[in-house]
Amino acid sequence: MHWNNRGKKSIVWRCVNRLEKTGLFCDARTVLESQIEQVLVTAINQALCDKDSKLVTLQNNIETVLNRENNQTLAGIDKRLEEIQIKLLKLASAKADYEYVADEIYRVREERQKVQLESASRDELKRQISNTITEYDEPLVR
Repeated sequence: MHWNNRGKKSIVWRCVNRLEKTGLFCDARTVLESQIEQVLVTAINQALCDKDSKLVTLQNNIETVLNRENNQTLAGIDKRLEEIQIKLLKLASAKADYEYVADEIYRVREERQKVQLESASRDELKRQISNTITEYDEPLVR
């Protein structure tokens, strides 16, 4: 929740029983979100810096999944693009209307570019996975 304590605004986490006045007693203290973020950063760094084989396997699995998603998507787009280009050549040779096919090629090329940008983001995540992080990063934690 957003909290205004003595004129200082912050985001805190509180027990729902304290917020909704359910009548149930809760002795859990209020925790600043920044403290939770710092604990997560510490935990992630401990996990990533530990050379335990299970963690190395986990890191490799994450990288494999990131690579597989990208490779399968790009391969499918490239195959579709090749099919459309062949169709365009046939239509152009037959002097038929090929404008809709050309539009499809542009659309697929834009889709490919989008996937390549996502690939760059995945590469950045892979880089971050292998390095110690210094501050909380919501997408990386997710």
